[in-house]
Amino acid sequence: MTRLAQILYVLVVGCLSGCTHVQLRRSTISQEGTLSELQIIQVLDNVAAFCDNDAALPFFALSSTGSAQVSDQGNASGAPNWNVAGMASGGFNLGANRTVTEQWGLVPVLDPHKLRLMRCAYQCVVGGDGDGCDDCWTELSHFYGPDFNPVCQLPRGWFCFGSKREIPKDACYVGRHCNTYAWVTHDGMPDLARFTMTILEIAVTAPYAPPTHTETEKQYDAEGRLIKEITRQVPDTSAIAAHQMVAPNVPPRPAPRQTFVPMAPPSIQFFPAPR
Repeated sequence: MTRLAQILYVLVVGCLSGCTHVQLRRSTISQEGTLSELQIIQVLDNVAAFCDNDAALPFFALSSTGSAQVSDQGNASGAPNWNVAGMASGGFNLGANRTVTEQWGLVPVLDPHKLRLMRCAYQCVVGGDGDGCDDCWTELSHFYGPDFNPVCQLPRGWFCFGSKREIPKDACYVGRHCNTYAWVTHDGMPDLARFTMTILEIAVTAPYAPPTHTETEKQYDAEGRLIKEITRQVPDTSAIAAHQMVAPNVPPRPAPRQTFVPMAPPSIQFFPAPR
């Protein structure tokens, strides 16, 4: 490689390396923005599944690790030949290549207890009757403890479902299960965010543990001498009873279709009196 080729090669590689970090920053920020969408679409897909069959089995996967990689490569080949008259002949080629790789690692939730709680949460939100095997309100109350607030954690009426042709143009997110679609518009986004956080809480947090107090049991022999002292933690029964809840009054099941029924314009009608 001639001196000129070396100089041009250094210039090409320098330009590429100078903007690599810009692309890396852009790719990383863009990839981070997909996290919430991954969770929201999973929730809406499950909502569509439970609208189709309220005894469905939910799914959810957590994002564990992610990476964004940007690789730039440049090459130069050939060199011009100069004759005694100062004329150049031959060819010189410059090449550049950029590879962008973005990926997430997903960890599916496989704990049967968590899946049962998620199933209860979806059944409560959709308004289905379930199969009668689980007392969903009691199980969710035990999981959350005194912080259980069904109105905020299990909101209703924020989505619509139906066929594909019924999806409005202003739908922000759309979920699908078979031929059933569930969508949410801008007005339902706050409740969708709350319910998505409910599913995340079930997926990553441990059930509520009621406060305990220390009890000490002393054992004596026949002569009244202390032979053993046992200390253990006992759940506070008053705290357990305080957070027991019954199913609250919740709104009815959302309408299965988003339709518009035009109203007839007012008119004057004449009915002749019988003779």
